[in-house]
Amino acid sequence: MNIKNKEIKFVVDGKELGGFAVHPKRDCPHIQQNMIDSLKLLLSEKKELVHSSSCLECQDQSENWYCLECTNVYCSREVKGHMANHNTQTSHKIVVSFSDGSFWCYDCDSYIITTNLEEMQRLFSKIKFPAEQSKKDEPKEKEENKEKKVEESKPEEKKVDEPQKSIEKNETLEDAFGKLKVSEDQKFSYKTLIEGIKSKKYNRIVFLTGAGISVSAGIPDFRTPGTGLYSKLKEYNLPYPEAVFELSYFKKNPQAFYTLSKGFLTAKIKPTTSHFFQKMIYDMGTLLQSFTQNIDSLEMEADVPLDSICQAHGHMRTCHCVKCGGENDIKEMMENIEKETIYKCQKENCNGLVKPDIVFFGEKLPYDFFLKSQILKNTDLVIVMGTSLVVFPFASLITMIPKEVPIVLINREESIKGNDSYLFIGGDLDENVEKMVKDLGMKEQYDKIKNEVLAKYKKQE
Repeated sequence: MNIKNKEIKFVVDGKELGGFAVHPKRDCPHIQQNMIDSLKLLLSEKKELVHSSSCLECQDQSENWYCLECTNVYCSREVKGHMANHNTQTSHKIVVSFSDGSFWCYDCDSYIITTNLEEMQRLFSKIKFPAEQSKKDEPKEKEENKEKKVEESKPEEKKVDEPQKSIEKNETLEDAFGKLKVSEDQKFSYKTLIEGIKSKKYNRIVFLTGAGISVSAGIPDFRTPGTGLYSKLKEYNLPYPEAVFELSYFKKNPQAFYTLSKGFLTAKIKPTTSHFFQKMIYDMGTLLQSFTQNIDSLEMEADVPLDSICQAHGHMRTCHCVKCGGENDIKEMMENIEKETIYKCQKENCNGLVKPDIVFFGEKLPYDFFLKSQILKNTDLVIVMGTSLVVFPFASLITMIPKEVPIVLINREESIKGNDSYLFIGGDLDENVEKMVKDLGMKEQYDKIKNEVLAKYKKQE
């Protein structure tokens, strides 16, 4: 489809295996300009509230929401639910989270997003999660002189380090993606991709990955009719399939999560071609960061260091109590999942429910995601694998990529057509990555990585 003339329709392959995040409603009829103006005023003149706001009812500061209609602050359902009570009493509909900048409409009963709200989210992120810059306190003139010296000695570096172009007023996420174009004299192609990786022209590579890279590892997806995990939920009488991954439902009926989790949380899985490929790029010294929506930690199993990975939707290495917040023994929890029995908090006088540290629907993403997203302004190549970029806020990473940076989409189906700013490689993901390895002339290095990793699994069997 032509992204200039038609709204992009992403291929939905489920809410991504590691996702458990929210696909926000883009056509909320209740958001008004005066609400946005109110928030803009807050973010420009009362920035301190973002960091230290208290609920008007209970004075709690851990997780609060800001009402865009009356500007009052109340705590979330996960604390004492005073914002929900406020909505019941006043019918005020639109609120924003001071934890992650997400917007909720009570009438739509959904997270929401618009072009203007995206701009507010970016402004919020700059205040809540400021980028780490070692020279940020230096005088402006000194910084400018430094940039001039860099430009003289390394003419290409200044281009990479330019501030990212923000989305213009009334511009959608799709419009922003459409502007990510390479110049005509540097037309991007499969040949230039292979040559660029091989020569290390691209030496700050970023991966954005999703459920598709782990399918061949043996992890079932969620939405495939008949075999997807959601299709097996009818016997649990859930109000809707996704409820199994909602914190509010989990607190009321944790058994559904434990029963469903047995199939995929305890599966014996191994890294796939895509994970070995990322390790190969790391060994070349050209991996800047790997952002993943998956919770399986298979990048680490392929020996990619944790500091080179951003697990946007959490992981299963640890678990915490949803009542007291205390950490519990993940091994004990996995044993309970295997038995389909509820694991309770082992802290004294608590006995609360425990869940793995994966992000459920409606939960805020980890701080690491917002901090590391600033890395994208320094990338020179982005490779998207096994995802259609439909789950937010992960999908918004695409807007943070400098417009001159090429994007490669390796996926079974093409999510976007008519855009020359990226290269689409369609079909079987594993087969395409293996072909890239062969064309790079690096099969020997790849096989060495694969054999060393799989040898560890054989020792454990």
